[in-house]
Amino acid sequence: MIYNVQDIVVEVIRQAGKVPSADAVLRDVLKSIKGISPLDATAVAKTVFVYYRWYGWLRDESGVESGIRLALRLDER
Repeated sequence: MIYNVQDIVVEVIRQAGKVPSADAVLRDVLKSIKGISPLDATAVAKTVFVYYRWYGWLRDESGVESGIRLALRLDER
């Protein structure tokens, strides 16, 4: 089955807060997706962590999707 990694990342970020934490949401979301490949699960986890690594720089971005794109660009540097 084919999954859109970015859609999963957006879902995790939107559900996460102080409670539940991003780690907990990520774990639950990945467990709920039957048949996700280890490669896709790794891509989701890495992207979620990149987003939070650069979170302080993303506050001016409108929307989670644009924040993810900016975080990925910042992480490439």
